[in-house]
Amino acid sequence: MWRWRWPPMTPTCARPTHRWLVSGSLLAARRDPRQNSMRKDQARENWRSRDDGAHAARDPMKTKAPGLNASGLTFARTVSVVALCALVLGGCAALPRSGPLASQITTAGESGDLEGLVATLTPELAARVNQPRKRAFDAGFLASRPIDPDRLGVGDTVDVTIWEGGAPAMFGGSVLSSVRVEPGGSVFIPYAGRVRAAGATPPELRARIRSALTPLTLDPQIDVRLASAPSRMITVQGAVGRPGPYTLDRGALTLTPMLALAGGSGLPPEQVEVSVRRNGRDSAVMLEDIYADASLDIALRPADQIVLSPIRERFVALGATSNQAEITFPTRALSLLSAIGAARGLRDFDADPTGVFVFRREPRALADALLPGAPPEGLPIGETRPVVYRLDLTAPGAVFTAQTFQMRDGDALFATNAPLTELRKFLQLFSAVLVPVQQTSAIAP
Repeated sequence: MWRWRWPPMTPTCARPTHRWLVSGSLLAARRDPRQNSMRKDQARENWRSRDDGAHAARDPMKTKAPGLNASGLTFARTVSVVALCALVLGGCAALPRSGPLASQITTAGESGDLEGLVATLTPELAARVNQPRKRAFDAGFLASRPIDPDRLGVGDTVDVTIWEGGAPAMFGGSVLSSVRVEPGGSVFIPYAGRVRAAGATPPELRARIRSALTPLTLDPQIDVRLASAPSRMITVQGAVGRPGPYTLDRGALTLTPMLALAGGSGLPPEQVEVSVRRNGRDSAVMLEDIYADASLDIALRPADQIVLSPIRERFVALGATSNQAEITFPTRALSLLSAIGAARGLRDFDADPTGVFVFRREPRALADALLPGAPPEGLPIGETRPVVYRLDLTAPGAVFTAQTFQMRDGDALFATNAPLTELRKFLQLFSAVLVPVQQTSAIAP
């Protein structure tokens, strides 16, 4: 007798599909073996993914990265090991840095080494290479004497007034305005002709005109007044308050009062150069020196050209300094110690205090005396020769030596890294390679 059989109770997600067979009045139910197997596999996957999600919520570090299989882990480990081996084999030479080490500058053995250019700084050496900061005008400028502002010159103009004592009058109190001194040095007076005026004062020219008119008129009276004096003109330009042409006159016959008349300079005097051009020759001093030394307040001559130029003396700080930049001299006389301070000192965790260098070009005669050995090959031959001064701040008295060594415009200050700095860089790169390897190993199956 036929009886109905219910299918076994299974989860809904895994319940097998039934295929009902109908044959006449007989209704039978049969299970499909293939579909039943697929349903069981799907159910197991659902339960497994549910358990993995719960574990991941409790321990996120064990979550497997998407797309990371055994071959990917092997490749990552291989790359990490190769990079680490390259760092070990390359050593410190492969590490990034801003310049050579102290040993690389002072040790010979390879082409391009600077050993033949290095001179150790001592108090005697600092005193020898320091140059006087004060400059002076050329002897010809210093020997000049102030001009007489009353003397007439070519191009000057005068106003001439003529009176006569009797009648009939030829001039009748006539005023001859703006009578110019001709290139030949004379002025023209009606009826008297040309009268020599260049080099004469107004009273002297008055007497000459009266002498020339006496045979022509009765008791002539002459008055001569200066109208303009372009023959005493100079120019002041550059970093002054009121640049332009000026006339040499009483009270402004030397350099200092003329600069004051032109408004002076708004820049610090130690940063201003005063240049005087005369008859095609130039001579220059610093404005600070003119104020400090009265002998530099030279007398000016007609047609002088005075130019005030701002001077920006600079040095470059490189390497293990706190401020790597081109730095303007804060003061005119800048010592090496002050230059290190202007660069905000050496970095405590990087700098090698035994390797502070100053790169400079010295006159060849001085450089040959400081470095008696043959210069390295490949250096250009000229009037100057490169010299590298080394300061060891750990040596006794090094700070006092740095105080006496004067920096110059264009010097390069370079502080080298300590050897342990290179080791620290290597360890940082080692950690940067090792940590990803450890993380990769942690998530590996």
